Amino acid sequence: MPRWRIVSILLLICMPLTGCWDKIEIEQRAFVTSMGIDKFDPKEAEKKGGVKEGQAPEDIPRNRYIVTYRYPNTGLIAGKGEGKPGYQLSSVGRTLTDVNSEVSTKLGANLFFGHLKLVVIGEDLAEDEELMREVLDYIERNAMIGRKINYMITPGKAKEFLEVEVPQEPAIGLHVRDILEQSMITSQIADADLGYILRALHESKAAIAPKISASKEELKVAGAAVLKDYKKVGWLGDMETGAVMFMLGKIKTTEITVTVDKLFIPVTIYNSRTDVRVEERDGQIYAVFDIENEGELSQHLFEVRGSTYEDAYLQKVAKAVSEKIKRQVENTFIKTQKEYGADVVQINEQLRKHKPDLWEKVRDDWEKIFPQIKVDVNVETKIRRIGVVR
Repeated sequence: MPRWRIVSILLLICMPLTGCWDKIEIEQRAFVTSMGIDKFDPKEAEKKGGVKEGQAPEDIPRNRYIVTYRYPNTGLIAGKGEGKPGYQLSSVGRTLTDVNSEVSTKLGANLFFGHLKLVVIGEDLAEDEELMREVLDYIERNAMIGRKINYMITPGKAKEFLEVEVPQEPAIGLHVRDILEQSMITSQIADADLGYILRALHESKAAIAPKISASKEELKVAGAAVLKDYKKVGWLGDMETGAVMFMLGKIKTTEITVTVDKLFIPVTIYNSRTDVRVEERDGQIYAVFDIENEGELSQHLFEVRGSTYEDAYLQKVAKAVSEKIKRQVENTFIKTQKEYGADVVQINEQLRKHKPDLWEKVRDDWEKIFPQIKVDVNVETKIRRIGVVR
């Protein structure tokens, strides 16, 4: 039989087999784009009349989570409906599975997480190790939730954050996705998606998660939460977050401003590479970061031409940039090490992979040894371009 006939027969056989695999109509699904998870507060619920005065927490049927969902009005998107562009719904429960089941009964629709873009964790919940571990386990087991979604922590309530109306984008999860694309041009936004966070916590029990906050009509993504033993133990500022990105070798593009000859000189770093290794010197463990940067002089002073063409001057600017990055990396490493005891750059994994004999000696006491290791930062910056000067 000719090959084209065989192909035609196979195509005809396949045609009646196509269709919706779970037999759920699109109108019967709530396509969740954002989810906020908070710790349930019995005192707050009592004030609102949801809990009887004097009722013990163990007697409250829903006393552990408040989960908030945002999903678009698919009818409006398709041009077949009217109303708000999106909806928000909150519910409470002992487990996330319980909450999802109850919400589905309220909606008369199935929650669908295949288009989930954002999970926001309230600070109170992020500081509770047991609840955080339950949330992480639920997310990791859910086959519909992709590893590239944004898992972020907000100072305050996740529910209140999701209530912010963003004029530019009806789906807040998509708006946050657009903001995070700016991590390509700034190091103040932590390049840390769900996949990285899960992997880092599995390997080192420490990670960073992007910090997100909101005012009435504005969202801001900058800084990071430090996670240790599966819970939030502190915050990093914008510059400190950039230093961690240098340590992790995740710098794509960023601006470093230095003072040279009493002038503020911004330099755009557009190519950065970090080599991390662990060394033992005279019985002392060192975490060594070799950082190489290439950049461009972004701004100088109008009608000052000569110095920007001189190699000696550009080297002077490059040295100032290197010294500033070196200080920031050293200070941030020591802060995460001494103040939080969090191995956010996974020095233990460097030991395990590249110094297995040394790792066998220290692995059982790593929690005590890590705060005592030294850091050695070497930064080399080269200015390759000076912009267009007529």
